[in-house]
Amino acid sequence: MFSKATELGLFKAAEIGKDKIRVSHLQFADDTIIMGASDNENAWTMKRVLCHMEALSGLKINFDKCSISGINVEDERLQEVANILGCRVGGIPFSYLGLKVGIDHRRISEWAEILHKIRNRLKRWDDKNISLGGRITLLNSVFTSPFSKRVFRAIFFF
Repeated sequence: MFSKATELGLFKAAEIGKDKIRVSHLQFADDTIIMGASDNENAWTMKRVLCHMEALSGLKINFDKCSISGINVEDERLQEVANILGCRVGGIPFSYLGLKVGIDHRRISEWAEILHKIRNRLKRWDDKNISLGGRITLLNSVFTSPFSKRVFRAIFFF
């Protein structure tokens, strides 16, 4: 729906990179990031689209769990948009799908928290609880992950 609203000129999506590619949202399962201009018109369009999504899907959006963050946006402007949407003002960095957004992912130190979580989960597994085939499957999934180069670089230099 946000793509259609952007296409119709009702929603001003964020323009990313030197080619100014328009990105209005990122979505995985029930986690969504909506990106756009911070003006009132865009906020009201966002509110209408979200209300239509609620009506069409039968699902309820929990605005108490939602937050709005801005890049190069004044605090007063963020608060005004948050009031329109009925959500709180968040900060940067924030977490999306377990990863921090708004940090420098090239720095090894930024991966410490994620690596700590991975190590703790792996500690709970011992050789008795996972078969050889299970270990091979786990290793294959980790090695084919798009984040594997960064994570392994961080692991090896720790």
